[in-house]
Amino acid sequence: MVYYPIALGGIALLGNPSSGLDALAMNDLRRFLRDERDPRFDRLYAPDPNQGLWDAFRSGLGFSPDAPVPEGTTFLVDESAVLQAVAADPRGIGIASTLTLPDSAGIRGVRVLAIRPDTAAVAVQPGYEQVGYGEYPLYHYLYVGCLKDGSVRGAMFVTFLTGDRGQRQVERAGFLPARQTWRPISLTRHPLGSSN
Repeated sequence: MVYYPIALGGIALLGNPSSGLDALAMNDLRRFLRDERDPRFDRLYAPDPNQGLWDAFRSGLGFSPDAPVPEGTTFLVDESAVLQAVAADPRGIGIASTLTLPDSAGIRGVRVLAIRPDTAAVAVQPGYEQVGYGEYPLYHYLYVGCLKDGSVRGAMFVTFLTGDRGQRQVERAGFLPARQTWRPISLTRHPLGSSN
């Protein structure tokens, strides 16, 4: 099978509004993954690890895919079940993809928590621009794939989605294209490195 990234999304951290949590630092999450207890939360709810979000979450925190699953982690069938579990558990947090997270998460009794990156003093929400500019530290890709010796139509679809026109359609659909790089551009009349 061959597969390619087509969209970029954030890994949203979810909390129960009654928990009092607004934000967590990357090191808070690393301590939990090392089985160190945090007085603010006891449990982490995640969608089925076969969906790939769990591995992207651990990788974003610097853990290998074969690292042991910490005590207090519960895998649920999908992100809808994660939302329900977090809404019912004030001592639990959850993870979900911003690509599939409904806009009405707050209505369902769940709050999206900000994450404070290692290199910043301010916590950041997983918004479109924050993920695109790299300000939000936890992200993942959405992949499309087909069999290596599969149908021509499947290969054409993958080629289309990974090409310029397909990536523009991904963006028009409201998602951050995987190939899009956002960076500041400096215009100057002087050569770079010049003191003038």
